[in-house]
Amino acid sequence: MNETFNFWIGKEVRIYPNDTHYKFGKIIYMNDFGVTFLITEAQKESGYLVGKYQFISYSANLTFQEKNH
Repeated sequence: MNETFNFWIGKEVRIYPNDTHYKFGKIIYMNDFGVTFLITEAQKESGYLVGKYQFISYSANLTFQEKNH
C-alpha cells in the first residue's frame, strides 16, 4: 500500500459518486481498483446503509473529501 493510501485509511469522508443525496463513510481499505468504506451517515434515498461496508470502484468516478467535524 502506498503513502497516499495510508494517509486516507481511517478518515471519515463525504463520498461523491452521484452526489444528489449525501453519504459519509470511514475509509477502511484502498487499493488500485477502489475504496472500501464503512458508511457512517447517509440519506435514505442514497441507497447506502449506515453500518454497512461499501466498495466503490474508481471507474465509478469516485471522489471524496475529508469530513469537516
